[in-house]
Amino acid sequence: MDASPAVVRVRSRHPSVGTFIRAAHIVPRDGHLLSARSHTVIPVTTTPARFRLDGIDATASTPVPYQDAVIDITNGHDEVEATTTLNGIPVPAPTPAAVERVLWHAGTLGTASGLIGQVSGEVVSTTVTKPPVAATVVTTRSWH
Repeated sequence: MDASPAVVRVRSRHPSVGTFIRAAHIVPRDGHLLSARSHTVIPVTTTPARFRLDGIDATASTPVPYQDAVIDITNGHDEVEATTTLNGIPVPAPTPAAVERVLWHAGTLGTASGLIGQVSGEVVSTTVTKPPVAATVVTTRSWH
């Protein structure tokens, strides 16, 4: 928002802070919660816009008692959501291509830990903690 002052006059018997803000065509901006990885807006207000009337906290409905009052507006600020670490995420073993007449020993799952957005669920990063073991060809003829 432009920091320069504006003189606004309204015709109202009992004007409020909101009356002056609308007359000045100012749209205060609340802060938003942003997702951890893509910074997409999550529809949650983190910090609302603040109003001060002659240096004292006010709301949009606070009455303005006289014409020369000073209204300050501070927009809210955006915040990135908190993250949490999720352990034990399964990591599938690589599977071989379909091959006829070959017997395979099954592979085993691995595990990973991931840094996840607490609200959005976005995966910020993952780290393999136990690598998966790929399937292998059975090399003995005992399966006949």
